[in-house]
Amino acid sequence: MQCDAWPTASTTSSADAFDVSSPSSPHTVGTPRFVRVSARYRAWSQASPGPRRPDAHRSEYAAVRRERRSDRPGPVSSPNSHPTRHENRARFGLRCVVHEYLVRASDFGGSSGRFSYSPSGNQEGVIVAQRGGGSGRRTTRRVGLVASLAVAAVVLSGCGIDNSVLRFGWPSGVTPQAERMRELWTWSVIAALIMGVIVWGLTFWTVAFHRKKKDSPEFPRQTAYNVPLELFYTAVPFVIIAVLFYFTVVVQNYVQEKQDNPDVVVDVTAFQWNWKFGYRTVDLKDGQPLYDGTDQEREQAAEEAGTPEGEEPGPLFGREKSDQSYLHYNEVETVGSSSEVPILVLPTGKRIEFEIASSDVIHSFWVPEFLFKRDVMPNPDENNSDNVFQISEIEREGAFVGRCAEMCGTYHAMMNFEVRAVSPEAFETYMAARRDGQTNAQALESIGEEPRATSTSPFNTDRTLKAATVAEGN
Repeated sequence: MQCDAWPTASTTSSADAFDVSSPSSPHTVGTPRFVRVSARYRAWSQASPGPRRPDAHRSEYAAVRRERRSDRPGPVSSPNSHPTRHENRARFGLRCVVHEYLVRASDFGGSSGRFSYSPSGNQEGVIVAQRGGGSGRRTTRRVGLVASLAVAAVVLSGCGIDNSVLRFGWPSGVTPQAERMRELWTWSVIAALIMGVIVWGLTFWTVAFHRKKKDSPEFPRQTAYNVPLELFYTAVPFVIIAVLFYFTVVVQNYVQEKQDNPDVVVDVTAFQWNWKFGYRTVDLKDGQPLYDGTDQEREQAAEEAGTPEGEEPGPLFGREKSDQSYLHYNEVETVGSSSEVPILVLPTGKRIEFEIASSDVIHSFWVPEFLFKRDVMPNPDENNSDNVFQISEIEREGAFVGRCAEMCGTYHAMMNFEVRAVSPEAFETYMAARRDGQTNAQALESIGEEPRATSTSPFNTDRTLKAATVAEGN
């Protein structure tokens, strides 16, 4: 902590204090030089006035540096005979370890080139430009920090983390994976806001309190080349990045986790410009036998339609363009059309696996309430695409819109679908109705559900219309 002082006109004449060229001021020839002397040296010099050795101040400065390097309580050993900082406090009533006064060498009777004389007499003309006051500022900062933390605790305690404010624009998820991703998003934004407030606060504080005062010759305190502070500012961003990276990997591994024998396996096939959903296996573990809905005949036909054995491989990853043997076919399927939005009926509380593939171009499977999107690729194996993902469960019943989130051509905006989550008992009844040959709408009516999509509606495919149609509920 430093207290800077300047000589005033009360003890120094105008010519002596500020004239840098007058021959009547022998100690101010050329540019005046300012030196720093400690309060202890100043008091010691006043108690013993008179000239000192030219290097008398050096041992004093060495003692000051030793005291600054020591933060330990108790006396500081020194080979010099100078009093310790604790003795200084008792003797002079100092409130900080070392007070320094910025004075002119000429005021000590020395030349502007070298400080070789101690001050003598009374230094009443020296006024303090910046007093220590460090303990008061520290107390104010601590009180402000405690108050800010208290306000933040009150605000955060009054609202759960899963609310519209702390979601920061994300929809409310309906799966455990969605909740984990939403929590990562929420805490990442909160951390970014905290860092932003700190940076903005330091910037405004610097602008407000570390600027040159109007009509004052003093410059603000200079803090350049503070190596510990610069190292701290450099290390903090790396720590923040490492923490965010760790939690990102943890959440990503949780979202991509796959378990054996899921309760329901759904085949999702995207095509221009709609969807086909099929149920490959259903095992609700309720005493009923495993349902295997794979259509073996159609899959065998698709396999045989591939590249015949012995012929040259085709241009598309060794396959012909018409080869779609990588697709799956099921006995119970729902296919969308331009007049009907496909509805994928799923049970709540069951682990569900999705295997996605495209029959033509790249599409994207996206259900906003899942907070998850994955590209749907043709020939996923040849494209090194992981086309299988799972959700632990759907936590509540309802209708949730799904979309194609990849530009795929003229009617890309039409590629909506709906996920209808029902109870496991209702889903079992629905599957029995579908296996008996009922349509998707009839099976939904049999369990008391709306037979048509409620979260979105079909688009008019007539491109000659001048007015664009807007889906209801969007």
